[in-house]
Amino acid sequence: MKHTSKLLITLFAAAAVSASAAPKQWLDYKGNKGPGKGKKVVLISGDEEYRSE
Repeated sequence: MKHTSKLLITLFAAAAVSASAAPKQWLDYKGNKGPGKGKKVVLISGDEEYRSE
């Protein structure tokens, strides 16, 4: 039982550390004035190659 509680505490601590070290999911650019204030920009990417001719 003692080993189980130590294991659970270790796993909980590791999960807490990894959750706090995760990068932010969203990148926010705060606008001041102008036509873009309050607008949202969605960037979509893929792995396709583009070739200009």
